[in-house]
Amino acid sequence: MVQTANDMRAIRDIMHTDVPALSPSASLADAVKSLDGTDMACVLILKSGRIVGIFTEFDAVRLAAAGLGEDEMQKPGGIASLMRAPTFVMPQDTGVRHAFHEMATRSVRHLLVADAQMHLHGIVTLHDLLVHIGHEQFELQQTIGTVAPRQAVVVEGDETVAAGIRRMVFHGSSYALVSDGDGNIIGILTESEVTHLLASRPEDIGSVAVRSVMAAVPPSLAADTALAQAATRMASQRMRHLLIPDSRPPVVVAEADIMRGLHAEYLFRLNEELESKERELRGINQSLEQKVQQRVQELEELNLQLSKEVAE
Repeated sequence: MVQTANDMRAIRDIMHTDVPALSPSASLADAVKSLDGTDMACVLILKSGRIVGIFTEFDAVRLAAAGLGEDEMQKPGGIASLMRAPTFVMPQDTGVRHAFHEMATRSVRHLLVADAQMHLHGIVTLHDLLVHIGHEQFELQQTIGTVAPRQAVVVEGDETVAAGIRRMVFHGSSYALVSDGDGNIIGILTESEVTHLLASRPEDIGSVAVRSVMAAVPPSLAADTALAQAATRMASQRMRHLLIPDSRPPVVVAEADIMRGLHAEYLFRLNEELESKERELRGINQSLEQKVQQRVQELEELNLQLSKEVAE
């Protein structure tokens, strides 16, 4: 794999330091409103400057699926019931490539950057790595069709948002494509739209139709589009989803799918490098063994000559 400037960079160079944060005494309503106002798709929970939890758009979708009432949403300290422990934390001098490998292996969308005492330094998102990983150096052979899921999550436009949320939670998906009922895709419901509705009109989740809150149909790319091209487009335009319309049925490629494809390429190239190094080491060892054998033979001949001279 070609060594690039990205291989020398640390996550301190790409992390966000202006991170939305709340205290453990915050309500769930506070958390959703803070989440609705950020592009990072997460809010950190801090106590005395230390990270104690994280609340993401995925958690907001779970919250919407639970159908909590206004009193439960406004209750102080309610965030503690749904936030997740910050299980994935790395120091700020971690290399970008290493962070990429760890995030892809663990299938996480946020990397918290902190010291050993859990004092926050910043955060790195999946999108940040997609921008800075230098995927053009991977010599990618894959297409987006090879990393796309086999089936998309679909909800009809006239169904309620609650129905779409239930489908997303059931499939563990970050989106649901919206159909007009005749198989035509007319939009997409993502975690972002759910979070916005939960922050502004939580009482409408069980009654409002998906078509009234959905986002536009994601940009389309053919299934045979090179993975590197798709990664570049997603990184440059801050897109989380791409539609593959020539699949039957149409499917969506998410940022996480692109990263898994990049990671597979990364592991493949890394394995090639290791095998090349092993072949090189075997060649060096064989050369050394031949030199040692030759030297031993020379010494034996010298000893024999000396013995003859002493005998004479």
